[in-house]
Amino acid sequence: MLVHRTREGLASGVIVETEAYIGEDDPACHASFGRTVRNEPLFGPPGIAYVYLNYGVHYLVNAVTEADGYPGAVLIRALQPLDGLELMQKRRAPRWTRESTSRTSVVVPAT
Repeated sequence: MLVHRTREGLASGVIVETEAYIGEDDPACHASFGRTVRNEPLFGPPGIAYVYLNYGVHYLVNAVTEADGYPGAVLIRALQPLDGLELMQKRRAPRWTRESTSRTSVVVPAT
């Protein structure tokens, strides 16, 4: 589960799709071109969030997974919303759609 608590309120969801990246030999990993200021969080410690702006449009969140000093993370690709659906809609407006928390399928809010 991914939970975000802010002054605006709580937003949370069950993680339903991920993608893993590991090491400088993985061409899809942000560390494939070596250590930089931007990708520094990928190099540890495990458990921290690596958040970046993708193509100047969307913020993506990754959970760093590998030992301190070795780059690796799991990208959170899709959520099934649990709490804060109205807050999620407000943050994404006017681009909100039923697919806003899903990369590949329609996500129906939990009841």
